[in-house]
Amino acid sequence: MREEGGDVLVNIGKVLLLLVNMAFMVAGCLLVYFSQRVKSVGWVEVFEGDFQWVGDSAFLFMLVAGAVVISLAAIGCLGAWLRNRMLLLVYSIVLVITAGLFIVVAIGGHSAKSTAQEWKDASYPANDKEPSVGQNFNKLYCYSQMTYYCAANAAEVVKLLGMTSTSSLLSTFTVQDICASSYKPSDLDQLCELCAVLDKYDDYKPVQEWTDTSCPRTAANQAWCGAFFVSGEPGEVFANASPYSGCRSALFDLILKYSNMLFFAGIVVCLATVLMLAFACLLRRSANRPYVDDSFVVDTPSP
Repeated sequence: MREEGGDVLVNIGKVLLLLVNMAFMVAGCLLVYFSQRVKSVGWVEVFEGDFQWVGDSAFLFMLVAGAVVISLAAIGCLGAWLRNRMLLLVYSIVLVITAGLFIVVAIGGHSAKSTAQEWKDASYPANDKEPSVGQNFNKLYCYSQMTYYCAANAAEVVKLLGMTSTSSLLSTFTVQDICASSYKPSDLDQLCELCAVLDKYDDYKPVQEWTDTSCPRTAANQAWCGAFFVSGEPGEVFANASPYSGCRSALFDLILKYSNMLFFAGIVVCLATVLMLAFACLLRRSANRPYVDDSFVVDTPSP
């Protein structure tokens, strides 16, 4: 006699589908959350102008992918728990759509990796669009240092940025302290205006953390930033003193790192969806299977 639901492989498939879909539910929620964060992350500004579509596409794709993954997980959990043939069919269709989305992710990651490697290997400019990226990066680099500028010793910051000031208060107070005092020197007006809206630069903290480890401040690139803050106009994109000239290789290494992660993440998710599709088909095939109790089978006598 075969007990109903006694098929070990089917039960394993059911448990695996439930567990994996719970993980997918969490991943989908994270994708939706990060889709709202992606436009407020400072790094997106590097792609403004010629590559504006990168930030817009990342936002839209993460939102759509998150919604699809959440729907997939909900249908998968219900279908596996109830072993409902219709739900499992819908789940299988959504699995195929999800696999398609992450194939696009893998292709996009590989394409970004190839482009970054090509640009890194070429001398500046790799093409007519790189100056736009370089100029965006220069401004982003300088703005990302605002937290440091405003909290550091004023004399140190003035020297680092190549500014000049005759105030005797510089060696005693931070830039924020001096800007808040009634004895603020007029030659620090531009810097004080930036520090007055310091909260505006919170989105650049990930960039600052990266620069601290991968492309630290130097006297040369800070002089470029100082001239930018004073004049309000960016200098030469790839001059010897510009942040981009010193950080170009490190920036492309960062892009290579994350594009490689996207490529492998897309491949892993695609393989996972294939495995889940196999278990979904197995469950659907076994769902509502007629139950036969061998103890009630009566042999028909031979004529």
